[in-house]
Amino acid sequence: MMSTFLYSPKQAGPGKEISPHRRVVLLLDMDCFYAQCETVRLGLDQTLPLALVQWRSALAVNYPARKFGIKRGDSFEIIQEKSKGKVVAIHLPVTPVDDDDIASPTAKGKGGSGVATSPQRDGDDNGEVESSELAYNEEFNQPKDVREEMYRLEKNKMRSPSEGKACLDRYRLASARIFSLIDETLAENLGRKNYILERASIDELFIDVTKFCYQSETENGNDADSKSKSTDGKATNNDDDDDDDDDTNSGKDSDTTTRFRTCCDKDSLQSLKETVICHESSLDARDMKDEIGKALRLGCHIAFIARKAVFEKLGFTLSAGISTNKLVSKLGATYGKPNGQVSSNVCNLFSKAFTFYTHSALT
Repeated sequence: MMSTFLYSPKQAGPGKEISPHRRVVLLLDMDCFYAQCETVRLGLDQTLPLALVQWRSALAVNYPARKFGIKRGDSFEIIQEKSKGKVVAIHLPVTPVDDDDIASPTAKGKGGSGVATSPQRDGDDNGEVESSELAYNEEFNQPKDVREEMYRLEKNKMRSPSEGKACLDRYRLASARIFSLIDETLAENLGRKNYILERASIDELFIDVTKFCYQSETENGNDADSKSKSTDGKATNNDDDDDDDDDTNSGKDSDTTTRFRTCCDKDSLQSLKETVICHESSLDARDMKDEIGKALRLGCHIAFIARKAVFEKLGFTLSAGISTNKLVSKLGATYGKPNGQVSSNVCNLFSKAFTFYTHSALT
């Protein structure tokens, strides 16, 4: 769940309140996620038209395939007819199921529920991350010759419901790995305490970066220069090893955040070139009094580096929406597809819409 920070402007810092209309909220949305998973897994060119099918019906269609007029729900025969055989159909994974598996609650991971289970870990977060990365690599990073053979066997091969049940584990695995990489990228550049994540769906992620975007550079070093304090304002016990570790991590976060901020003014201009600006205020204007514009400009850059990290390391493309609330960020990400990003200032949009409506009503 998203933290109450989204609705608590006082959390911006002592004596500083941020209006709910001045938040910076990002939505990262993976492009044609299910179809893109198969493109990445099989090592195919992103421009290859591909449709993911289930029981001879299109479940997901990538953008190159949509140029042929193919849409979700089209049958395999219609896909071949519309594209004259140019669109490749890959079937959803199918897990065999038999009566014994259904009756046995211990059959999970062996075909019973089609859901692979992982061993329980006693609070070992690093172990879980390593296990997730290993599972992802086994599924999506096979050698070239293995990928070519998988593609040869799976290309345009249809399956029947009598063979088993559809399994989405492959896509859940990819989603978890992508979200994990985004979290790692933000932690490295912004610091752990300067952003909030909320998973919206298997292929969508909201990110609140308000705290980071409205912090001044001098505020970033406060944690490193002062002792760590508890919520009641009392200093913690510095003899405790965990507290020492927290102080060290806080200092590291401050250093990385400061370095990131020094690069933002220069690098954010490149990010803006990749961004569609959907309001009158120009984000590339260097008006220091325009705090919302400056904050949204930082938001554009944060969205850009997150998308860039995912593409360079995993090969997935994402679209992003940057605005002052979740709804408009969602609309922006949709408008930015595929592989683009859109920034919208809600106040300017609503003001323009109201002016247009008033003018139309009067005339």
